[in-house]
Amino acid sequence: LASDIIADLLQTQANDEQVMRYQTGQREDVEAQKIEAPLHSGAIPSWYTTPPQVEPTPLRPLTPSDLGDSDIVMTFSASNRIQARLTGTFAHQLLEILPRLSPEHWDAASARLSASYQTGRQPLSPENCQKTIADVKALIAAPRWQALFATDALCEAPVVGTVRGLSVSAQIDRMLITDSHIIIADFKTGRPPHHNEATPTAYCRQMALYGALLAEIYPDKEISCWLIWTQDLSERQVTAKQRADIILTLG
Repeated sequence: LASDIIADLLQTQANDEQVMRYQTGQREDVEAQKIEAPLHSGAIPSWYTTPPQVEPTPLRPLTPSDLGDSDIVMTFSASNRIQARLTGTFAHQLLEILPRLSPEHWDAASARLSASYQTGRQPLSPENCQKTIADVKALIAAPRWQALFATDALCEAPVVGTVRGLSVSAQIDRMLITDSHIIIADFKTGRPPHHNEATPTAYCRQMALYGALLAEIYPDKEISCWLIWTQDLSERQVTAKQRADIILTLG
């Protein structure tokens, strides 16, 4: 039966080339009917002749650093700003890569990434790389923060929303969402503040925006915001009251 169907589908062209073509005819006769109907009835709607209103171009979402006056933030211990920026980028890449691997693979992955930072016009020194690797490993292995580096935690999580009428775009270093709580952390590779030094305002503003954006998404969850310095694993919590006071100054 199948061969008969296929044979019916094979047709020979003028050049003796066989092609397969499916054809079917009209199964039932259909009586054509001419429908007499106007193209439109009644008056032309007003929107047809009214030009659309010009929509305003939306503003670029602000980042946390766009809001408020800058303050003096903790400087890096590296010799210059380029080295400091490279050190920070290197540390954040380690914090993104190593938690995905089992500890026995940390050394090999760190060495490969470190080698890429020790070349170019502004290479990091081997000593700087080794210290950064040691700091990051200590942070990931710290029992206090193990939940932030678990497989169900989010890394470099983008968050976009509106805070007091301002469109804000942010990226959170590390975030853990549970049934009742949200813990977010931002890692700093610069010099940690001394015990008698206040947390830089720019950092507090950053965490206030993070917390406000997440509160819009998860209004029923308790949100904790932490700043963690990789050099000595010191930490500062930006409390809910601190964040609320900062948000009131925006807009």
